Amino acid sequence: MGSGSAGRLYLRQSCQGCSLRYVACADVDGARAEALAEEYGISRACSPEELLADPAVDVVVNLTPAPEHGWVGRQVLWAGKHLYAEKPLAPDVRQGAALLALARRRGLRVGCAPDTFLGPALQTARGLVDSGYLGTPFAASATVAMPPPDTWHPRPAAFYGTAAGPLFDMGPYYLTALVSLLGPVARVAGMATVAPRERRSMITGDLIEPVVPTQEIGVVEFASGPVATLCISFDAPATAAPPMELHGTLGTLRLPDPNAGSGPILACARGDSEWTEVPAAATGGQSRCIGIEDMGAAIREGRPHRASGDLALHVLDVMESLRRSAATGRMVHLRTTCARPEPLPVADLAERRR
Repeated sequence: MGSGSAGRLYLRQSCQGCSLRYVACADVDGARAEALAEEYGISRACSPEELLADPAVDVVVNLTPAPEHGWVGRQVLWAGKHLYAEKPLAPDVRQGAALLALARRRGLRVGCAPDTFLGPALQTARGLVDSGYLGTPFAASATVAMPPPDTWHPRPAAFYGTAAGPLFDMGPYYLTALVSLLGPVARVAGMATVAPRERRSMITGDLIEPVVPTQEIGVVEFASGPVATLCISFDAPATAAPPMELHGTLGTLRLPDPNAGSGPILACARGDSEWTEVPAAATGGQSRCIGIEDMGAAIREGRPHRASGDLALHVLDVMESLRRSAATGRMVHLRTTCARPEPLPVADLAERRR
């Protein structure tokens, strides 16, 4: 549902060893749906109404603009389809909670991106944390510094609008990874600002006035005890800070960018001064596929899925609470919680090679 650039990303990933079979793509712009279907060999391009009425569709992947995720998601569930949403789950916690309540009443599943925490790198990190490799985790940090969207995206206005900004656009990758590694969040404190610079559309030249912060900093306390810092910006073109680090009583892990979900893991044990690379375990899957694949398997097997609506709602609550803290100057306690998603099983190497 939604045949823009995100649709191309999902379909491109599905061509790389993913088991998903897309049977239709839809858009309010019929020509855009037809172009996407032709490009990726999808048998049917249709309207959103036709997609929801199609009995061949079991799961709808909602790739509409972020402000529409709430009401489009409700339409999907009312049509009797399982829902997998692009992040964020909804524009706000109220709408996200309503989606999950509707799904429960109708016996349907809700999943949500990002699923990059299920990739090999972050699943390896999860195994290291669970095995006690770090000792007791007590701190973490995450840093995002991106060139401004108006310097690289042809339609940048949406990045500065409702349910967007750097926190809602990029934050889910980092916060979801941290919750997977350390568990749910208990309380947060945030500060935010808009960098003093002019922003204009690359195509029209129109001036863009951000309605959300473009630079956000948060302190996040997990229910299990660790404290993390989050620094995220749409106006800092580069940084020397690592994307993520975890600190424990026995050492530190340096993790790759969870936006991509792949890359080396570096470790430095207490008392050492050098970083060493940790080999990736034989586990994890392709991003933009593994989350939906796991949800489909969970439906068949009658178990919880990992990239769940509950996890996405909690991450949405963290982001909304950080902005509320920045606006009020007060620490905010989370209204939601979630179960820490189960790690993926480590694959048998011989079976994987076959």
